[in-house]
Amino acid sequence: STFRALLAQDGGLYRYNTESFNSLKLKANDVALAAAVKLGSRLAVGVSGGVRRVSLNLYGSEIYSDSDGDGYADWVGTETTDQKVQVNAGILVNPNGKLSAGLVFKKGSEFEFGYSAASENSGPTYGAFGNLYAEGMAKLTIPDSFGLGLSYRPGSQWLLSADAVHVKYSQLGGTNFRLSPFVQLALADPRRFPGVTITRPDNFENVTQLHLGAEYTLVRKTPISFRAGFYNEPDYDGDADTESGANYVTFGTGVVLQNRLQIDAAVSLSSIQKEGLLSAVLRF
Repeated sequence: STFRALLAQDGGLYRYNTESFNSLKLKANDVALAAAVKLGSRLAVGVSGGVRRVSLNLYGSEIYSDSDGDGYADWVGTETTDQKVQVNAGILVNPNGKLSAGLVFKKGSEFEFGYSAASENSGPTYGAFGNLYAEGMAKLTIPDSFGLGLSYRPGSQWLLSADAVHVKYSQLGGTNFRLSPFVQLALADPRRFPGVTITRPDNFENVTQLHLGAEYTLVRKTPISFRAGFYNEPDYDGDADTESGANYVTFGTGVVLQNRLQIDAAVSLSSIQKEGLLSAVLRF
C-alpha cells in the first residue's frame, strides 16, 4: 500500500493511495517413461517421454483512490490446469571406466490457461468506465534446457560429479501473467479495447546453472547410496525487487534391489524453493 501527496495546480494537496497484491502458485507433476541402450562398450543413448501436468493458482489485485473521489479496483485470477506431452534425450560417453561425460536436452512445453479479470470504477473520471469483466486465455512456457556433465569414480564407493545446465528463461518472460490486472482485462476483451499498446516488463535472461555433487555407496548385497550436492541458479528476471536466483543444497539416497530395481529419493532446499523427488528404474 502506498500513500502519496502531490501539489495540485491550485496550490492545494492532491492525495492518492494505491494498494497491490499478487500471488502465483505453480505446480508441475510429471509422469514419464525412459529407455536407454548401449551402442558399443563406451557409448549409450537414452530418451524419455511422458505427460507434464501444470496447475496454476493466480490472483492479483490493484486498488486506487484519490482526493478527487476517483477510484478503481482491478483484479485477475484463475485456478486451472493444463497438460502436455514432453520429450527428453541424452548421450553418455564412458571412455575408460572412471571418467564419464554426458549431454542432455530437455524440451519445454507451452501451456494455456483460462483466466478472469474485472475492473470496478467510480468517481467523476474513472466512473465513466463503469464495471468491466472479461475472460481470456494466456500462455505460459516451461523453458527448454540443455546440459553438459562430467563424473569421476576414483574407487568403487565414491562418485564425484559436476555439470552446467543452460536454461532458456527468455521463453518464460513473454507470459501475460506478468502484466497488471487491467492490462490482462484489456487483452481478454480486445473489441472493447482496440489498439491497446502493451509495455511488457523486461525480458527474462537465459542463464547457466552450475552443479556439484558427491555420492558414497555402501557396497554390500543390497547397495545403498548417500548423496549430497550444491548448485547455483543465477537471477534471471532482471528485477531487483523479485528474488529468482538462489543457492541450493541437495540431499538424497538410493537403493538397488536384486540388481534390477533402483529406487531413489532426494530433496532440494533453498531460500525460495523446496522440492522433493522420488523415482524408480527397472532394468531388463
